[in-house]
Amino acid sequence: MDGKEERFGFTYRISLENYRDFNLMLVEYSMGKSRKKMRIFGILEVLVGILLLCSCFFSQGPVHALYYAMGFSLPVVGVFSLCYHTLIFPKQMKKSIERAYHESEYFAGELTVKLFDDRAEEQSGHLSGSAKWKDISQVVESERNLLIMMPGGRGIILPKEALGEEAEAVSEFLKGVCKKNEKQYSVMKKKDSAA
Repeated sequence: MDGKEERFGFTYRISLENYRDFNLMLVEYSMGKSRKKMRIFGILEVLVGILLLCSCFFSQGPVHALYYAMGFSLPVVGVFSLCYHTLIFPKQMKKSIERAYHESEYFAGELTVKLFDDRAEEQSGHLSGSAKWKDISQVVESERNLLIMMPGGRGIILPKEALGEEAEAVSEFLKGVCKKNEKQYSVMKKKDSAA
């Protein structure tokens, strides 16, 4: 085979839910470790602030106001750090995703994706692109999508509902592509792909 043979071809629209799923995967991929660090730093900030306040209150001599200010501000910053990834960031991200989805010409019409032995091609309106399998980062399977990830946070979203009965065959094809090109194929846990 010379790589010119089209293995699969699909024409579909990407729904807001599919786009949200893609972005949640990107966040998990790029920020998973920093989220853990933010929690650790948040806990440390709260603890150090409480210890500083306790030492100020139980001090025998006069304490400079700066120590009280630090003692009160550190726990506040710590609580913000603890809450950011679970409460603040998801709301900001949801608004950003919805705005980007509705403003993008890419999502306005139908998208055509073709999978070949050596590459994937996509076209949406007058926009088109191609990626050789050797150049992709990884493939991620979520509850709703198969996501072909490329460097720089780009990717091709293949909604399983659009693939219909061929979804399993496409999944197996992409697993083979990943194995042949030494790329990672991973499956997201159900809770990670919930929108």
